[in-house]
Amino acid sequence: MADTHLSDTPGGADGPSAHDLAVTEAARAHGPEHARTLAARVRRADALGQAGAAWRAVAELREVLDVETRGGGAAGARAVKARARLVHWQVADGRADQALATMEELLALQLAAERPDRKALFDTRSRIADLRGSTGDARGAVAELRAVLAWLTADDATAGEAAPAGRQVLATRRRLAHSLEAAGDLAGAVEQWGLLAEGYDAAPDAARASAARGQAELLRARIAGAPGPAYEALTGPPRLELLADAPPGAADALKAMGRMAQECATSPGVVAAFRGMIARWQAGLAPDAPPVVTARTHLAEALGQAGDRGAAADELTDLVDVLLAAAQPAPALLYAVRRRLAHWQEAAGDHRAAAATVAAALDTQLEHSDSSHPHVLALRARLADIHIRAGDPAAGAREFRLLIAAATRIQDANSPQVLALHRRLATALVAAGRPAEAAGGLRKALATWTAEHGPDNAEATALRRSLAFALEAADDRAGALGALRETWLREEERRGPRHPVTLAALRSLAQAEHNAGEFDTAITHLAELHARRCAAVGEEHPDARALAEVVAEWRGSRDRDVARRARRSGGGGRGNPA
Repeated sequence: MADTHLSDTPGGADGPSAHDLAVTEAARAHGPEHARTLAARVRRADALGQAGAAWRAVAELREVLDVETRGGGAAGARAVKARARLVHWQVADGRADQALATMEELLALQLAAERPDRKALFDTRSRIADLRGSTGDARGAVAELRAVLAWLTADDATAGEAAPAGRQVLATRRRLAHSLEAAGDLAGAVEQWGLLAEGYDAAPDAARASAARGQAELLRARIAGAPGPAYEALTGPPRLELLADAPPGAADALKAMGRMAQECATSPGVVAAFRGMIARWQAGLAPDAPPVVTARTHLAEALGQAGDRGAAADELTDLVDVLLAAAQPAPALLYAVRRRLAHWQEAAGDHRAAAATVAAALDTQLEHSDSSHPHVLALRARLADIHIRAGDPAAGAREFRLLIAAATRIQDANSPQVLALHRRLATALVAAGRPAEAAGGLRKALATWTAEHGPDNAEATALRRSLAFALEAADDRAGALGALRETWLREEERRGPRHPVTLAALRSLAQAEHNAGEFDTAITHLAELHARRCAAVGEEHPDARALAEVVAEWRGSRDRDVARRARRSGGGGRGNPA
C-alpha cells in the first residue's frame, strides 16, 4: 500500500507536504507561471510562515511577486495580493523596514495610475503609517497619519463623499491618537480623542463617542499627574449590587467578579462583597462546584491585586485541598488553581512553596499524560524558571534538559521552539557558574541552525545574543564583542537603522564595549544611538534625554581616566576625544 502520509510543514522531515504536491501538480498541469500554480505557491508560503519559517515564506513570495509583476504589471490585482502577503511575512520575520519599502513601492505605483483607487490608496497609506510605528519611527508614523487625514478631509470637501470617507477619517483619527500616545505627545492625543468623539457624535455612535471622551479624560489625568484606577475613570465605581443579588452560579456575576478583581480590587467593599457572595453560594452548591471554585479564584486575585499576596496564596491553598478531597477531582480546575497558587506564592516571596506547587501539578499531569503533553511542557518550563528565581539555577538547568528532551520527541530538534529552550538552558548554566558549557551548547545550536536556515533571521539573532552573554560571562570579551557586533550589523541590514531591535543591538554592543574598556568605540556607538533616537522621537523625549545623559557621563568618565593616566605618566592630554 502506498504511504499517504504527508508532513504538515512544506519540505519537512516526513517528505513533501500537501502544499508541495499541490504546487508540483499545478506546475505540471498548467505551467510554472500559471495563476493556479502561483496561487498554490502563495498557500505554501502561508503554511511555511505559520509553521515558524517566516523567512522561507518571504523568499517564496518574492519569487511569486516577480512572476506576477512580469505577467500582469506591478500594480496588477494579483501582484498587489502577492505583495500584501509578502509584507505580512516580512513583518512576522522582523523585517519591518523591508516591509515598509515594499509598501512604499506599491504606493508609488498606485499614485502613478491614471485613476488611482481611493480605497486602495487609503489601505496602503494606513499600512505605511503602521509600519513606520513598528520600525521605531514614531514621528514618521504621526506625520504619515496627519497627511492621510488631510488628504481624506480635503477629498471629502471637494467630492462630497460622506459615508465611506467618514469611516476612513474616524479610523485614521483613532490611529493618529494612538500614535501620538506612543510618541509621548499626550496633549496631541487628547485633541485627537476629542475630535474623534465629535466624529462619533455625528455618526451617530454614542458608545464609541463616550469611550473616546473617556480616553481623553484618562490622558488629561495622566498629564495632571492624577493616578486614578482606569476602571473607575471609565465606568464609575464597581457595581457591587450585581454580586449581592446574584443567584448561585450566575455567569454574569462571575464575569463581573473577574473584571473587578483585575481593575478595582482596592475599591472599598469589593473583597467583602466577594466573600459575601461566595458564602451565599456555598450554602447551596458543593464546595468543589465549578462556579464556587471560579468565584474563589477571583477572590484570591482580588486579594493579591489589593496587595495581600499571602492571603491570596492561603485562599488558593485551601481551594487546592478542597479539590483534592473531592470524590472525583476535576483535573482542569486543579491545574488552573495550582498555576495561580504558584503565581501568588512567588509574588509573596515563597519560591520554595511555589516550586512544590508546580512540582505537584506536574506529577498529577504525568499521571494521565505523557512527558510531551503541552501542560507537562508548560509546567516543566515554569518549574525551571522558579528554580532559577529561587537561586537554584542548577536545578533549573536540569529541568530545561528534560524539557528539551521531551520537546524534541514531538518537533524538529532544529525548530525555533527547541532553540528557545536551548537559550533558556544557557541562561541557567551561566547563572550556575558554567558559562563555558553554555557557550559551547549555543555555538553548536547556532552552527546547526544557520547551516539549514542561514544567518539572517530572528532565531539566529537570538542565538547570537545569548552566545555573547555567555561568552562575556566566561570572560571571553573579544568573542562576546564579535557576536554583538555581528548581531547589530545583521539587524541593521535586515530591519533598518531605526528599528527597535536594531537600536537594542547597538545599545548592547556599546555597553559591552564600555565594560571591556573600549571607551572611545563605546561612546561613538552610544552617540550614534542617541542621534537615531532623536531623529525618531525628538531630543526632548525621555529616551533621548536619558541617552544624552549616559553619553555625557561616559565622556566625562573617559576624560577623567585619561587625565589621571596623563598625570601619572607625566605626559600631555588627549587630542580629539570622541
